[in-house]
Amino acid sequence: MKRILVFTLAFLFACVGIAQDMYWAVYHFEVKPGHDAEVSAAFDKFFTSETGKKMPYAALSSNMFSSSSDKWTHEILFATPSTEQFGQMYSGMLQQSLDYALLSQSMDKSIKGVASYLGKMLIGEPIPGNNYATVYELSVSDPATYAAAFTKMRDGLMAKTGGKMGLDLHQFISGNEVGATHVAVATAPSFKDLLDFTDTVFSSEEFATFAKEVKDIRKVMRVFTTFTMKEWNIPTGM
Repeated sequence: MKRILVFTLAFLFACVGIAQDMYWAVYHFEVKPGHDAEVSAAFDKFFTSETGKKMPYAALSSNMFSSSSDKWTHEILFATPSTEQFGQMYSGMLQQSLDYALLSQSMDKSIKGVASYLGKMLIGEPIPGNNYATVYELSVSDPATYAAAFTKMRDGLMAKTGGKMGLDLHQFISGNEVGATHVAVATAPSFKDLLDFTDTVFSSEEFATFAKEVKDIRKVMRVFTTFTMKEWNIPTGM
C-alpha cells in the first residue's frame, strides 16, 4: 500500500480550473467502507503541512457515475505548468518527509489504489468553481485534425454559454489502459448546469458539424462524472 501512496502523492479528472499547458497526474483509488471522513481529513492535514504546501495544485474528487468495470471511488489530481515542480515531487522528496509518512500510515488503512495517469492539457482555460466534470476518454488517430475541429466547436459553444461552462481537451502521456489517447472534459458549477450544458452541446449545430468531421478519427472509450470535494494550493486566478 505504501507503494500505492507513492503514486497517489506523486495529480481526474477533476480537471477543474487548470490553465492551458498544464501537466497533470491523476490517481484513482477505492476508499474502504466507513473511511471517507478519515481520508478527507488525512489529505487536509498533509496539504496544510510544510511539505504539503510545497506541492502543486491538488484536488480530491468523488466518482459520481462510471461503468461497472471502474472500481475507484475517488481520485486525487495534481497539476502544474512546471516540469521542474513535478520533477521535485518524483525525486524522493516525499519519502524523506514525516508529514508524508503520517499520510501514508493513514492511507494504508483506508484506501486501495486502482490506477494512475499522466497527461497534459492542450486546449482549455481556468474556470474557478466548476466542480462538476464529465470526462470523455477518446482514441484519436489524427490529433491535429481533431484538435482543430474541437477548437472550432468549443469557441462556438463557449460563446453560447457566456463562458460559464468549461470544455477542455487533454492528451494522455502514460498510464491509460483502455487505449485512449485524449480526454475531453466538460465542467460546470452545479450538477444541473452540467446536465443543461450537456444538452446544449449535443443539440447544437456546432457539435453536429464537429461529429461529422471527426467520426472517422475518434472513438469514445470511456465516460464518467466526478465532483471536486476539496482543493489545495490553488494558484492565483483559479
